[in-house]
Amino acid sequence: MFYSNNSRVYSLSLKKKNSKGTMYVREDNKQILRIDITDDGFWSTPFHKRVKADIQITFSYYNETPFISSILSSYESKGIVHTNELRILSQKFDEFPLTKSEYWSFNEFSHNPFMTYEPKEWLQKNIPADPDYKAIERDLVGPDSSLEEHFITNSGKWFFGADTSGERTQKKINDVRKHFLDEDRQVAN
Repeated sequence: MFYSNNSRVYSLSLKKKNSKGTMYVREDNKQILRIDITDDGFWSTPFHKRVKADIQITFSYYNETPFISSILSSYESKGIVHTNELRILSQKFDEFPLTKSEYWSFNEFSHNPFMTYEPKEWLQKNIPADPDYKAIERDLVGPDSSLEEHFITNSGKWFFGADTSGERTQKKINDVRKHFLDEDRQVAN
């Protein structure tokens, strides 16, 4: 137990099969602030196997309704540390209803992403060189090709081959993108 913003926060232990962790809950309103999990069965798409990962999920509340505000997952395999961070900056779901099949296609999309490589866009981001670049290149493509060639060859393809759920997800993503572009144009005018 500790205090945060003058509110008592309890930590509750969680344990299920391959996972264990802690959930932090405010005493006054029972809101979950954060969940920290260590999961031995976390799916790694880059390594195509289950690995041990540390995951942190934080929540924000709007009108007493919880929304995920961030998810951070991190694991190490074959000497490479893989970290994935999601930060929700704005949520506008009222205008984008998801059917059950669309929802599950997004879940499938996370395991079979559509890859697009645009070198000019990457250069504009000014992302520093990854110190594990050579290890990643060796793991993904081997000694016969470069990572750059691998990106170019696989751009415009599904990671594990085409499937209909990915196409459904891609259509929904394009709908959302079009909506926000239209909304930005309206604000600019």
